[in-house]
Amino acid sequence: MAVIKDIHGTIIADGAQAWGPEGMRTVTPVPLGELAQSHRHSLAQADLRWANLRGLDLKGADLRGADLTGADLRDTNLTGADLAGARLDQCLLDGARLNKAWLRGATLTHASARDTQFENANLSHTTGHGIRLAKADMYQADLTGAHLEDADLTDANLMDATLEGADLTGADLRGTDLTVAHMRHATLRGVSARGARLTGADLHGLRNMNWTGVIVDSRTALQVNEPLRKLLNIEDDDVAAPAADAENTDDTEDNR
Repeated sequence: MAVIKDIHGTIIADGAQAWGPEGMRTVTPVPLGELAQSHRHSLAQADLRWANLRGLDLKGADLRGADLTGADLRDTNLTGADLAGARLDQCLLDGARLNKAWLRGATLTHASARDTQFENANLSHTTGHGIRLAKADMYQADLTGAHLEDADLTDANLMDATLEGADLTGADLRGTDLTVAHMRHATLRGVSARGARLTGADLHGLRNMNWTGVIVDSRTALQVNEPLRKLLNIEDDDVAAPAADAENTDDTEDNR
């Protein structure tokens, strides 16, 4: 039976639905939504390993440094929550809402976050080896310095997101929308990126990208190296005029 403690080690909930190596154990659910909003107890550094928090309203919750390893957070509302330094390894975040959430320095190794909302979230310096982010909405998210090696980002929305210095070695970017994304000095060694959109993206210093099947405009391609320009058959005279760029920007907004 899961025992949940606050930052001082005080038991604040005894009995929760919990996942374990042997599967699901059904016990009494805990009203954690109320606890997270309470002034009596903070969930910062709480032990929430394998707890079932599915569908709860944890909007604005203080979960700094909490251990949520293996927790079920599917469809949970974590909008604006503070998860800085939290452990979310192997947890289930499918369909959860983390818009404007703060996850700086959190770990999400092998977590599942399909169809999850991270709009305007801070995921800088997170570690998410093998995280599954297919169809996630990460519009304007901050992933500066994030480690997303072998991540699944197929069909994810990363429009206007910041990935400066991020490591996406081996990631699956097929169909990913990286329009006007900020990707200076990002590492994309061995990625699969067929059908990815990088129109208007900042690619200065981008390293080890496989450009086969990537959708990129000529102005963006000119930021990168000579081999890329040759691969895409782009000449200096092909650079889009400012008027055309403005039109593309309008199209981007319409698609948003």
